[in-house]
Amino acid sequence: MIYFTSDQHFGHTNIIKYCNRPFEFSREGTLKCDEFIRDKYCSVVREDDIVFFLGDIALFKRADTERIKELISNLPGQKILLKGNHDHNKNHFYRSCGFLDVRHYLNFGDYFICHYPLTFEEEEINQRVQELKHLYDINGCSVVIHGHTHEKFIQDEEGIRRINVCVDNPQTRFMPVKVEGIPEQQIIEYVNSIKTSS
Repeated sequence: MIYFTSDQHFGHTNIIKYCNRPFEFSREGTLKCDEFIRDKYCSVVREDDIVFFLGDIALFKRADTERIKELISNLPGQKILLKGNHDHNKNHFYRSCGFLDVRHYLNFGDYFICHYPLTFEEEEINQRVQELKHLYDINGCSVVIHGHTHEKFIQDEEGIRRINVCVDNPQTRFMPVKVEGIPEQQIIEYVNSIKTSS
């Protein structure tokens, strides 16, 4: 199986308030939220599955880094990270957390996979989004699978169909989701090529 998910924000207490997650706004609430999201993930994903994390995996505070590294490393699946605006560590750090590959975007056929929904407003203020939108355009894509917006629904516009896989999106119910029509064989070949080269 191939799954997509984003914006876990492990270790990030403020996300409980920002996204109305059903946990106490405290250190203990943050730990319970992390466990809840981990359990939801593990209820779906098996070791052989491929999982794309579309950014903002965690807030790595120094005191919490080892706990969160262990949490992510122990999540089942063949994990790929597409970095978001909160993923500030070097790529080798994320590989040490168990990610097979770390990038800003991937493109499979009509599908463009990245953290951002590539809206016009973001493009105006964010150079990374401008670069990603340019890559989306030159690759002739028509669908973007994204995170970043949490529970907010972004309209399809400018010829872009958007699929929001944030854990806070009510349709995902905090779990990784499948996307219909994604070119599965191409993705499997990509993952196998990473495993062969590492």
